[in-house]
Amino acid sequence: MSTIEHTESCAIGKIPLGRRISEILDERGKAHNVPAFSKRVGISESTLYRILSGKRTIKPSELAIISKHLKISIERIKQEDTYPLLLELRNLVIEKKNMIRAKDIAQSLLSNAVGYTERFEILNYLGKIHYHLKHYMDSHKAWVEALPHAERIVDVFQDMEPLKKITGNLISSFTKIKDYSGMAVFLQKVHSSFHDSVYNLEHEFMGTLCLSYAITAYNLGDKMMVQQKLEKSLEYYIYTGDTVLIGKGQHNIAYHNFLEGKFHQSKSLFEKDLQTLDYLLEPKLIARKDYIKVLLKLNERALAFRLIEDSLVEVEKIQAPQLKAKLLLLRAVAKNDLKSAEGVLLVEDAGDEQIRLAFKFIMDYYSQINDDKALMKYYKIAGEYLNKSAIFDWEGFIR
Repeated sequence: MSTIEHTESCAIGKIPLGRRISEILDERGKAHNVPAFSKRVGISESTLYRILSGKRTIKPSELAIISKHLKISIERIKQEDTYPLLLELRNLVIEKKNMIRAKDIAQSLLSNAVGYTERFEILNYLGKIHYHLKHYMDSHKAWVEALPHAERIVDVFQDMEPLKKITGNLISSFTKIKDYSGMAVFLQKVHSSFHDSVYNLEHEFMGTLCLSYAITAYNLGDKMMVQQKLEKSLEYYIYTGDTVLIGKGQHNIAYHNFLEGKFHQSKSLFEKDLQTLDYLLEPKLIARKDYIKVLLKLNERALAFRLIEDSLVEVEKIQAPQLKAKLLLLRAVAKNDLKSAEGVLLVEDAGDEQIRLAFKFIMDYYSQINDDKALMKYYKIAGEYLNKSAIFDWEGFIR
Protein backbone atom coordinates (compact mmCIF):
# COMPACT_ATOMS: atom_id res chain seq x y z
CA MET A 1 0.00 0.00 0.00
CA SER A 2 2.89 2.36 0.61
CA THR A 3 3.50 2.55 -3.15
CA ILE A 4 0.19 4.33 -3.75
CA GLU A 5 0.67 7.98 -4.67
CA HIS A 6 -2.06 10.34 -3.51
CA THR A 7 -2.58 13.84 -4.82
CA GLU A 8 -5.80 14.74 -2.98
CA SER A 9 -5.99 16.44 0.42
CA CYS A 10 -8.66 15.95 3.07
CA ALA A 11 -11.44 18.27 4.20
CA ILE A 12 -13.59 17.76 7.28
CA GLY A 13 -15.47 14.47 6.88
CA LYS A 14 -14.55 14.38 3.19
CA ILE A 15 -11.69 11.93 2.90
CA PRO A 16 -11.12 11.26 -0.83
CA LEU A 17 -12.84 7.99 -1.71
CA GLY A 18 -9.76 6.26 -3.09
CA ARG A 19 -7.73 7.17 -0.04
CA ARG A 20 -10.55 6.10 2.25
CA ILE A 21 -10.76 2.62 0.66
CA SER A 22 -6.98 2.23 0.63
CA GLU A 23 -6.85 2.98 4.37
CA ILE A 24 -9.48 0.36 5.12
CA LEU A 25 -7.59 -2.19 3.02
CA ASP A 26 -4.35 -1.29 4.75
CA GLU A 27 -5.94 -1.78 8.17
CA ARG A 28 -7.21 -5.21 7.15
CA GLY A 29 -3.65 -6.45 6.57
CA LYS A 30 -2.01 -8.66 3.95
CA ALA A 31 -5.18 -10.55 3.09
CA HIS A 32 -6.53 -7.27 1.69
CA ASN A 33 -3.50 -6.08 -0.27
CA VAL A 34 -4.19 -4.66 -3.71
CA PRO A 35 -3.25 -7.72 -5.81
CA ALA A 36 -5.35 -10.07 -3.66
CA PHE A 37 -8.30 -7.71 -3.32
CA SER A 38 -8.40 -6.87 -7.04
CA LYS A 39 -8.96 -10.56 -7.80
CA ARG A 40 -11.73 -10.83 -5.21
CA VAL A 41 -13.68 -7.82 -6.54
CA GLY A 42 -12.99 -8.47 -10.23
CA ILE A 43 -11.24 -5.14 -10.86
CA SER A 44 -7.85 -5.21 -12.54
CA GLU A 45 -4.89 -4.46 -10.32
CA SER A 46 -3.82 -1.42 -12.38
CA THR A 47 -7.37 -0.01 -12.34
CA LEU A 48 -7.66 -0.52 -8.59
CA TYR A 49 -4.36 1.25 -8.03
CA ARG A 50 -5.61 4.20 -10.10
CA ILE A 51 -8.87 4.30 -8.10
CA LEU A 52 -7.06 4.21 -4.78
CA SER A 53 -4.61 6.92 -5.82
CA GLY A 54 -7.44 9.25 -6.88
CA LYS A 55 -6.37 9.21 -10.53
CA ARG A 56 -9.57 7.51 -11.66
CA THR A 57 -13.13 8.07 -10.47
CA ILE A 58 -14.74 4.99 -8.96
CA LYS A 59 -17.94 3.83 -10.63
CA PRO A 60 -21.06 3.20 -8.51
CA SER A 61 -21.00 -0.45 -9.50
CA GLU A 62 -17.35 -0.75 -8.44
CA LEU A 63 -18.05 0.95 -5.12
CA ALA A 64 -20.96 -1.42 -4.51
CA ILE A 65 -18.85 -4.53 -4.99
CA ILE A 66 -15.98 -3.10 -2.90
CA SER A 67 -18.47 -2.28 -0.14
CA LYS A 68 -19.82 -5.84 -0.27
CA HIS A 69 -16.39 -7.45 0.04
CA LEU A 70 -15.25 -5.07 2.80
CA LYS A 71 -18.55 -5.67 4.61
CA ILE A 72 -18.86 -1.92 5.19
CA SER A 73 -21.84 0.09 3.92
CA ILE A 74 -21.40 2.58 1.14
CA GLU A 75 -22.63 5.29 3.53
CA ARG A 76 -19.91 4.36 6.02
CA ILE A 77 -17.22 4.32 3.34
CA LYS A 78 -18.34 7.76 2.09
CA GLN A 79 -18.83 9.05 5.68
CA GLU A 80 -22.36 10.10 4.80
CA ASP A 81 -23.66 8.48 7.98
CA THR A 82 -21.45 10.58 10.27
CA TYR A 83 -20.94 13.81 8.33
CA PRO A 84 -23.69 15.86 10.11
CA LEU A 85 -22.33 14.88 13.54
CA LEU A 86 -18.76 15.54 12.50
CA LEU A 87 -19.75 18.98 11.23
CA GLU A 88 -21.52 19.71 14.53
CA LEU A 89 -18.44 18.51 16.42
CA ARG A 90 -16.15 20.80 14.45
CA ASN A 91 -18.37 23.83 15.02
CA LEU A 92 -18.66 23.17 18.76
CA VAL A 93 -14.88 22.87 19.09
CA ILE A 94 -14.21 25.99 17.02
CA GLU A 95 -16.75 28.03 18.99
CA LYS A 96 -15.71 26.39 22.31
CA LYS A 97 -19.35 25.79 23.15
CA ASN A 98 -21.04 22.87 24.93
CA MET A 99 -17.91 20.78 25.35
CA ILE A 100 -19.85 18.00 27.11
CA ARG A 101 -22.02 17.55 24.00
CA ALA A 102 -18.88 17.73 21.85
CA LYS A 103 -17.19 15.02 23.93
CA ASP A 104 -20.22 12.73 23.61
CA ILE A 105 -20.23 13.19 19.83
CA ALA A 106 -16.49 12.53 19.56
CA GLN A 107 -16.65 9.35 21.64
CA SER A 108 -19.62 8.09 19.62
CA LEU A 109 -17.87 8.81 16.31
CA LEU A 110 -14.64 7.21 17.51
CA SER A 111 -16.40 3.93 18.30
CA ASN A 112 -17.47 3.64 14.63
CA ALA A 113 -14.36 5.10 12.98
CA VAL A 114 -12.45 3.18 10.31
CA GLY A 115 -9.20 4.20 8.68
CA TYR A 116 -6.42 6.19 10.26
CA THR A 117 -7.43 9.58 8.80
CA GLU A 118 -10.90 9.37 10.33
CA ARG A 119 -9.52 8.09 13.63
CA PHE A 120 -6.88 10.81 13.67
CA GLU A 121 -9.44 13.51 12.96
CA ILE A 122 -11.75 12.44 15.80
CA LEU A 123 -8.96 11.82 18.33
CA ASN A 124 -7.53 15.25 17.53
CA TYR A 125 -10.91 16.84 18.23
CA LEU A 126 -11.29 14.79 21.41
CA GLY A 127 -7.93 16.08 22.61
CA LYS A 128 -9.03 19.67 21.90
CA ILE A 129 -12.27 19.12 23.82
CA HIS A 130 -10.43 17.84 26.90
CA TYR A 131 -7.98 20.73 26.55
CA HIS A 132 -10.81 23.29 26.54
CA LEU A 133 -12.25 21.54 29.60
CA LYS A 134 -8.79 21.83 31.22
CA HIS A 135 -8.54 18.05 31.46
CA TYR A 136 -4.95 18.22 30.29
CA MET A 137 -3.95 14.62 31.01
CA ASP A 138 -6.97 13.36 29.05
CA SER A 139 -6.16 15.69 26.15
CA HIS A 140 -2.58 14.44 26.19
CA LYS A 141 -3.73 10.80 26.10
CA ALA A 142 -6.02 11.47 23.14
CA TRP A 143 -3.24 13.19 21.18
CA VAL A 144 -0.73 10.45 22.02
CA GLU A 145 -3.25 7.95 20.66
CA ALA A 146 -3.66 10.07 17.51
CA LEU A 147 0.10 10.27 16.84
CA PRO A 148 0.60 6.80 15.24
CA HIS A 149 -2.28 7.52 12.86
CA ALA A 150 -0.61 10.79 11.79
CA GLU A 151 2.68 8.97 11.28
CA ARG A 152 0.97 6.32 9.18
CA ILE A 153 -0.64 9.02 7.03
CA VAL A 154 2.86 10.35 6.29
CA ASP A 155 4.17 6.90 5.43
CA VAL A 156 1.33 5.97 3.10
CA PHE A 157 0.12 9.27 1.63
CA GLN A 158 3.07 11.63 2.17
CA ASP A 159 0.63 14.02 3.88
CA MET A 160 2.44 15.94 6.63
CA GLU A 161 -0.47 18.12 7.81
CA PRO A 162 -1.86 15.76 10.49
CA LEU A 163 1.63 15.18 11.91
CA LYS A 164 2.23 18.93 12.06
CA LYS A 165 -1.10 19.45 13.85
CA ILE A 166 -0.52 16.72 16.41
CA THR A 167 3.04 17.89 17.04
CA GLY A 168 1.79 21.36 17.99
CA ASN A 169 -0.96 19.91 20.16
CA LEU A 170 1.37 17.52 21.97
CA ILE A 171 3.81 20.34 22.67
CA SER A 172 0.92 22.18 24.39
CA SER A 173 -0.16 19.14 26.41
CA PHE A 174 3.39 18.16 27.42
CA THR A 175 3.77 21.73 28.70
CA LYS A 176 0.47 21.68 30.60
CA ILE A 177 1.25 18.41 32.38
CA LYS A 178 4.85 19.61 32.92
CA ASP A 179 6.40 16.47 31.42
CA TYR A 180 9.49 18.20 30.05
CA SER A 181 11.56 15.01 29.91
CA GLY A 182 8.87 13.34 27.84
CA MET A 183 8.63 16.37 25.60
CA ALA A 184 12.41 16.39 25.08
CA VAL A 185 12.30 12.80 23.83
CA PHE A 186 9.28 13.57 21.62
CA LEU A 187 10.83 16.72 20.16
CA GLN A 188 14.11 15.00 19.43
CA LYS A 189 12.23 12.37 17.46
CA VAL A 190 9.96 14.70 15.49
CA HIS A 191 12.59 17.38 14.93
CA SER A 192 14.88 14.80 13.42
CA SER A 193 12.16 13.44 11.16
CA PHE A 194 11.00 16.91 10.07
CA HIS A 195 14.55 18.17 9.54
CA ASP A 196 15.43 15.17 7.38
CA SER A 197 12.11 15.20 5.58
CA VAL A 198 11.99 15.49 1.81
CA TYR A 199 8.72 17.40 2.14
CA ASN A 200 8.62 21.16 1.82
CA LEU A 201 7.81 22.19 5.39
CA GLU A 202 7.44 25.91 5.92
CA HIS A 203 10.09 27.70 7.90
CA GLU A 204 7.52 29.03 10.40
CA PHE A 205 6.71 25.52 11.57
CA MET A 206 10.38 24.58 11.93
CA GLY A 207 11.05 27.82 13.82
CA THR A 208 8.23 27.06 16.24
CA LEU A 209 9.52 23.52 16.67
CA CYS A 210 12.96 24.85 17.60
CA LEU A 211 11.36 27.30 20.02
CA SER A 212 9.51 24.46 21.74
CA TYR A 213 12.78 22.57 21.98
CA ALA A 214 14.35 25.66 23.61
CA ILE A 215 11.55 25.98 26.19
CA THR A 216 11.91 22.30 27.05
CA ALA A 217 15.68 22.69 27.40
CA TYR A 218 15.13 25.68 29.68
CA ASN A 219 12.89 23.68 31.99
CA LEU A 220 15.45 20.86 32.04
CA GLY A 221 18.27 23.28 32.85
CA ASP A 222 20.22 22.88 29.58
CA LYS A 223 21.25 26.52 29.10
CA MET A 224 23.50 25.91 26.12
CA MET A 225 20.76 24.08 24.24
CA VAL A 226 18.30 26.90 24.97
CA GLN A 227 20.52 29.46 23.26
CA GLN A 228 21.28 27.18 20.31
CA LYS A 229 17.63 26.40 19.64
CA LEU A 230 16.50 30.02 20.04
CA GLU A 231 19.10 31.13 17.52
CA LYS A 232 18.03 28.37 15.13
CA SER A 233 14.40 29.37 15.61
CA LEU A 234 15.24 32.97 14.67
CA GLU A 235 17.15 31.71 11.64
CA TYR A 236 14.05 29.87 10.38
CA TYR A 237 11.86 32.91 11.08
CA ILE A 238 14.22 35.16 9.11
CA TYR A 239 13.77 32.86 6.10
CA THR A 240 10.02 33.59 6.17
CA GLY A 241 10.54 37.32 5.71
CA ASP A 242 7.65 37.84 8.17
CA THR A 243 8.36 40.80 10.45
CA VAL A 244 6.15 39.47 13.26
CA LEU A 245 7.95 36.12 13.29
CA ILE A 246 11.38 37.76 13.11
CA GLY A 247 10.39 40.01 16.00
CA LYS A 248 9.22 36.95 17.94
CA GLY A 249 12.59 35.25 17.40
CA GLN A 250 14.52 38.33 18.50
CA HIS A 251 12.21 38.75 21.50
CA ASN A 252 12.86 35.21 22.70
CA ILE A 253 16.64 35.60 22.57
CA ALA A 254 16.37 38.91 24.43
CA TYR A 255 14.05 37.31 26.99
CA HIS A 256 16.44 34.42 27.56
CA ASN A 257 19.20 36.91 28.32
CA PHE A 258 16.83 38.55 30.81
CA LEU A 259 16.19 35.21 32.51
CA GLU A 260 19.93 34.57 32.70
CA GLY A 261 20.48 37.92 34.43
CA LYS A 262 22.26 39.45 31.45
CA PHE A 263 20.26 42.63 31.69
CA HIS A 264 22.46 44.95 29.61
CA GLN A 265 22.60 42.44 26.74
CA SER A 266 18.85 41.90 27.06
CA LYS A 267 18.19 45.64 26.94
CA SER A 268 20.21 46.03 23.75
CA LEU A 269 18.46 43.06 22.10
CA PHE A 270 15.01 44.32 23.08
CA GLU A 271 15.78 47.76 21.67
CA LYS A 272 16.70 46.14 18.36
CA ASP A 273 13.49 44.09 18.50
CA LEU A 274 11.38 47.19 19.19
CA GLN A 275 12.85 48.82 16.08
CA THR A 276 11.87 45.74 14.04
CA LEU A 277 8.30 45.88 15.36
CA ASP A 278 7.92 49.65 15.35
CA TYR A 279 4.82 49.75 13.11
CA LEU A 280 3.13 46.62 14.51
CA LEU A 281 1.26 47.72 17.63
CA GLU A 282 0.41 44.46 19.43
CA PRO A 283 3.75 42.66 18.88
CA LYS A 284 5.52 45.91 19.82
CA LEU A 285 3.56 46.20 23.06
CA ILE A 286 4.32 42.59 23.95
CA ALA A 287 8.04 43.22 23.42
CA ARG A 288 7.87 46.52 25.28
CA LYS A 289 6.24 44.82 28.27
CA ASP A 290 9.28 42.59 28.72
CA TYR A 291 11.65 45.45 27.89
CA ILE A 292 10.12 47.30 30.84
CA LYS A 293 11.03 44.37 33.11
CA VAL A 294 14.64 44.76 32.02
CA LEU A 295 14.57 48.51 32.69
CA LEU A 296 13.27 47.87 36.19
CA LYS A 297 16.09 45.42 36.83
CA LEU A 298 18.57 48.08 35.67
CA ASN A 299 16.85 50.63 37.95
CA GLU A 300 15.85 52.82 34.99
CA ARG A 301 12.56 53.43 36.71
CA ALA A 302 11.55 56.77 35.20
CA LEU A 303 11.69 55.38 31.66
CA ALA A 304 10.01 52.16 32.77
CA PHE A 305 7.12 54.02 34.41
CA ARG A 306 6.62 56.23 31.36
CA LEU A 307 6.54 53.22 29.03
CA ILE A 308 4.03 51.43 31.27
CA GLU A 309 1.66 54.40 31.11
CA ASP A 310 2.15 54.81 27.34
CA SER A 311 1.50 51.12 26.81
CA LEU A 312 -1.70 51.14 28.87
CA VAL A 313 -2.99 53.95 26.66
CA GLU A 314 -1.99 52.24 23.43
CA VAL A 315 -3.36 48.80 24.38
CA GLU A 316 -6.85 50.30 24.42
CA LYS A 317 -6.59 50.64 20.62
CA ILE A 318 -6.59 46.87 20.14
CA GLN A 319 -8.52 43.85 21.42
CA ALA A 320 -5.86 42.32 23.69
CA PRO A 321 -7.36 41.79 27.18
CA GLN A 322 -4.62 39.48 28.43
CA LEU A 323 -1.92 41.92 27.35
CA LYS A 324 -3.78 44.74 29.11
CA ALA A 325 -4.00 42.59 32.26
CA LYS A 326 -0.26 41.88 32.11
CA LEU A 327 0.52 45.58 31.78
CA LEU A 328 -1.69 46.35 34.76
CA LEU A 329 0.13 43.67 36.75
CA LEU A 330 3.44 45.17 35.70
CA ARG A 331 2.34 48.58 36.98
CA ALA A 332 1.04 47.02 40.19
CA VAL A 333 4.38 45.35 40.91
CA ALA A 334 6.54 48.25 39.74
CA LYS A 335 4.66 50.88 41.75
CA ASN A 336 3.18 48.67 44.49
CA ASP A 337 -0.17 49.89 43.21
CA LEU A 338 -3.22 48.10 44.60
CA LYS A 339 -5.67 49.71 42.16
CA SER A 340 -3.81 48.33 39.16
CA ALA A 341 -4.02 44.80 40.55
CA GLU A 342 -7.72 45.27 41.29
CA GLY A 343 -8.09 46.56 37.73
CA VAL A 344 -6.97 43.19 36.40
CA LEU A 345 -10.06 41.60 37.97
CA LEU A 346 -12.25 43.98 35.96
CA VAL A 347 -10.70 43.04 32.61
CA GLU A 348 -12.97 40.65 30.75
CA ASP A 349 -11.03 37.60 29.48
CA ALA A 350 -7.94 38.62 31.44
CA GLY A 351 -6.81 34.99 31.60
CA ASP A 352 -6.54 32.61 34.55
CA GLU A 353 -2.86 33.25 35.21
CA GLN A 354 -3.28 37.03 35.28
CA ILE A 355 -6.27 36.73 37.63
CA ARG A 356 -4.33 34.40 39.91
CA LEU A 357 -1.38 36.77 40.04
CA ALA A 358 -3.67 39.73 40.70
CA PHE A 359 -5.29 37.93 43.63
CA LYS A 360 -1.87 36.99 44.97
CA PHE A 361 -0.66 40.60 44.75
CA ILE A 362 -3.80 41.93 46.45
CA MET A 363 -3.62 39.41 49.28
CA ASP A 364 0.10 40.01 49.80
CA TYR A 365 -0.62 43.75 49.88
CA TYR A 366 -3.29 43.44 52.57
CA SER A 367 -1.16 40.99 54.51
CA GLN A 368 1.70 43.49 54.61
CA ILE A 369 -0.54 46.23 56.02
CA ASN A 370 -2.20 43.77 58.44
CA ASP A 371 -5.71 44.30 57.04
CA ASP A 372 -7.12 40.89 58.00
CA LYS A 373 -10.70 41.74 57.03
CA ALA A 374 -9.79 42.63 53.46
CA LEU A 375 -7.40 39.70 53.28
CA MET A 376 -10.12 37.20 54.19
CA LYS A 377 -12.55 38.84 51.75
CA TYR A 378 -10.22 38.24 48.81
CA TYR A 379 -9.20 34.82 50.08
CA LYS A 380 -12.83 33.68 49.86
CA ILE A 381 -13.42 34.99 46.35
CA ALA A 382 -10.03 33.93 44.97
CA GLY A 383 -11.09 30.27 45.05
CA GLU A 384 -9.52 28.00 42.47
CA TYR A 385 -7.04 30.58 41.22
CA LEU A 386 -4.88 30.34 44.35
CA ASN A 387 -4.40 26.60 43.85
CA LYS A 388 -2.81 26.99 40.43
CA SER A 389 0.95 26.98 40.07
CA ALA A 390 2.60 29.97 38.48
CA ILE A 391 4.36 29.74 35.16
CA PHE A 392 7.90 31.02 35.34
CA ASP A 393 8.23 34.76 35.33
CA TRP A 394 4.59 35.37 34.29
CA GLU A 395 4.81 34.59 30.64
CA GLY A 396 8.05 33.10 29.44
CA PHE A 397 8.97 32.88 25.81
CA ILE A 398 6.65 34.07 23.04
CA ARG A 399 5.24 31.15 21.05
